[in-house]
Amino acid sequence: MMKTSERAVLVAGATGTVGGATARELLARGARIKALVRDPARAAHLVGAELVQGDLRDPAALERALTGVHTAFYVSPHEPDEEELARAFTRACEGHGVRLVFVGVHMDGQGRLLRALLRFYFGRLMPAYVPKLRLSERIRRSKTNAVVLMPTNYFDNDELFEAELRQGTFVQPLNRAFNRVAVQDLAEVAAKVCMDRSFPPGAYPVVGPESLDARACAAAWSRALGREVTYRDDARAFRAAVERTTRGKKTQDLLSSYAAISRLELPTSPKALARTTALLGRPPTPYAEYVQARVRAWAES
Repeated sequence: MMKTSERAVLVAGATGTVGGATARELLARGARIKALVRDPARAAHLVGAELVQGDLRDPAALERALTGVHTAFYVSPHEPDEEELARAFTRACEGHGVRLVFVGVHMDGQGRLLRALLRFYFGRLMPAYVPKLRLSERIRRSKTNAVVLMPTNYFDNDELFEAELRQGTFVQPLNRAFNRVAVQDLAEVAAKVCMDRSFPPGAYPVVGPESLDARACAAAWSRALGREVTYRDDARAFRAAVERTTRGKKTQDLLSSYAAISRLELPTSPKALARTTALLGRPPTPYAEYVQARVRAWAES
């Protein structure tokens, strides 16, 4: 029998934005990882990872992927059957005695009744989120000793709109101040949790240092680029950019997400910020620092 110390961390979706960043961070920290991927060629950059070719819909692939694993990292994919996929993955983890670390939308609260009331309320405001809220609650209540990480809006969404930013416009409809966080910060938290088998189960916010509206974001890009970037409140331009840079259900998920965000405000909670800082072991990355790094990367490429 394989010793616990010899077991790996499984990353499902290691070629995606969040899964890929988490896989790279785990490797950088010296973890032994397995990566469940549809196309191994897309994961060739994950040097040192054991690649398992397969799909979340394939029980045999899940069996191969979870064998010899102590923790599994999971982000719900942009698929129409995301609830069933999450259910199957969770059951497989339960069957293998594997801990589940999940990243997604979740309504946190003291007790199942309060969380149910919050899901009902936010589900009325944001109907497209209902399946995501159901699957995250199911994971939290599973027999996987689950850790649920709850990030806010990603800085890295800006990369979908590179063409617009280069042309001097910021098109994401962040009409009110909304907390935003770097994917790299989330990846560092996720890697830390995945490698610490004693980490307490539960739900944990992962937030950025401040809340930003579209004009504040545009101003940060202006400073980094050394030329004016302005917020363009144009629903058609935003939709066209999303449809150009994404496909399938991810397109609809992003449009639905921003339709909700455009009507909401998300102030930065001092408590959530303190918890994120403790998880990272440092303050979360400022948005301006992320923007400056992206501009440097554009220049280098």
